[in-house]
Amino acid sequence: MKLRVAISVAIATMLVAGALAQGQGGGRGQGRGQGGRGGNQNSITGLLNRPDVQEELKITDDQKMKLTALRPQRGAGGRGAGGAGGAGAGGAGGAAAGGARPDMAAMQKAQAEAEAKVMAVLDAGQQKRVKELFVQRAGNAAILNAGIAKELGITDDQKKSIAGLQKKQQEAMTALREKMAAGEVDRTAMMEANTKNAKTMDTELGKILTSEQSDKLKGMKGAPFTFKDAAGGN
Repeated sequence: MKLRVAISVAIATMLVAGALAQGQGGGRGQGRGQGGRGGNQNSITGLLNRPDVQEELKITDDQKMKLTALRPQRGAGGRGAGGAGGAGAGGAGGAAAGGARPDMAAMQKAQAEAEAKVMAVLDAGQQKRVKELFVQRAGNAAILNAGIAKELGITDDQKKSIAGLQKKQQEAMTALREKMAAGEVDRTAMMEANTKNAKTMDTELGKILTSEQSDKLKGMKGAPFTFKDAAGGN
């Protein structure tokens, strides 16, 4: 049984990591991005739902009420704007319900709109700090956020490379879900593959950045913060 699970994990990991690496060999930037976790990370809107982040930002009771009111409701149709935001932070590889590919443009638009609304609740200091926490949490995947990408001066060519990575991730994750549905990969293997996928995505995104952009992204992290694993908003 242990051997079967190990084989399943290996297959799942090769599917995702291999797909992400394909077509990126010549796309390495001037420098090498380091750091944080990639993959399916919290969006800025998602971070603001975390009690530990709210405490760090000194969110008031009035602000908490406003943020709660802006939180998307989960319905029969799945995740709302907050879900789209999470995907925009590196988890865009998931297929939509029924196996259809997600509309990346629509997801990114929903993320930007949701982010603008929650940021309007915060004061300038809180806005700056939550962006720092987002970069710490997302690592190189932070460049999938339109605002961060703009600050880094991500070029059109780099955007094309990023879009290619996202497409490969979508295809790999769809194949992985099909294997899970067929019983070839179990849930544990799926979770382990997702973790390795996050690391691979982080590495490949880092290759797209120039050394100057990578250094600037590191500088955007601000003072180190330790996230509490038990906090909500993941």
